[in-house]
Amino acid sequence: MSETKSVKSRKVPKKDAENTSAAIVSEKPVVRNTQCWSPEPSTAIKLLWSARFCAALLSNITDCDETFNYWEPLHYVLFGKGFQTWEYSPTYAIRSYAYILLHSLPGHLHSLLLQANRVLVFYFIRCVLGMICALCEVYFYRGVCKAFGANIGRFALLFLLLSTGMFISSTGRFLFNSNLII
Repeated sequence: MSETKSVKSRKVPKKDAENTSAAIVSEKPVVRNTQCWSPEPSTAIKLLWSARFCAALLSNITDCDETFNYWEPLHYVLFGKGFQTWEYSPTYAIRSYAYILLHSLPGHLHSLLLQANRVLVFYFIRCVLGMICALCEVYFYRGVCKAFGANIGRFALLFLLLSTGMFISSTGRFLFNSNLII
């Protein structure tokens, strides 16, 4: 927001009035920008994508449930090989394949367009998860800027970029409850 401060006109003494063409001197209003700087959403998305791509390539899988309950069944769906836990077996059928099939779409797309290297498909899926997370974070950042101001928005963006929790959870977590933050 801009704050306008106007200066009142003042009368010039008579001896000075002879030297000037007008007896009244007025100054133009001074306009000051009181809003602090914050990155544009296009800049924020570039920063967050960079951070999430680094997370996709550098973070490791820290939970055995993620490996055996999500990545292995996804590997089974994509390539026809892999472990099937008892929770997905037709005998018990506790878990549905719907969540895994949703995550298999980027893997199928990568396999169709490019070489079906299993390691590259794994990293591609993690990069897609990072992109989705970064888009949601930019939406959050814009909401913080709108609700609380640019100064708080800047801090929120900084914390999103440097947070270890977001580094781990944005791409390295295939768990269902990790996607609930999105």
